[in-house]
Amino acid sequence: MGQLNAPENDNGKSTVKILSCMKHDPNITIPELCEITGLSDRGVRNNIDKLKQQGLITRVGPDKGGHWQVTEK
Repeated sequence: MGQLNAPENDNGKSTVKILSCMKHDPNITIPELCEITGLSDRGVRNNIDKLKQQGLITRVGPDKGGHWQVTEK
């Protein structure tokens, strides 16, 4: 797996971990990401929002039954 670039204005550790998890398992859930990263639900959702705004991830399909798509930049 290649090195993932962290978004600007972010220490990067949690964001890189989230991106890596999504790339490894596109069906990963927010509660699973909370457990892996140690972040709260809100913390994971905030990171996901930043990643979406930067075009690094997209959600394909509905909240239940959909999956994450990581865009390499």
